[in-house]
Amino acid sequence: MLAHYLNGVVLAVIYAAVAPFLWGSKWVRAFTYITAETVLGVWLFMAPLLGMGIAGVNGPMGAMFAIVSLVRHWVYAIALAVFIPVPAAAPSTNATASATA
Repeated sequence: MLAHYLNGVVLAVIYAAVAPFLWGSKWVRAFTYITAETVLGVWLFMAPLLGMGIAGVNGPMGAMFAIVSLVRHWVYAIALAVFIPVPAAAPSTNATASATA
């Protein structure tokens, strides 16, 4: 359990570093990041590693594992969106250059 929470702290630090480069509002950025993390980290890595197949469909919960794990991680995305300040995306330098030309 401790490792899972420490993993959450590490993921929050990574999110704080990459969030300014993601598109959309702070909510879209958090949900995009967590959805990608869930698909890549849980569905394609952890579930097969635990012998449950891709997205955990061969586990005891079947396809519900994929849905439940995604929804639970989306709750974490809400915490990221609320507690981690993300600066607004900087305007493109190309747009600025063409506007002054």
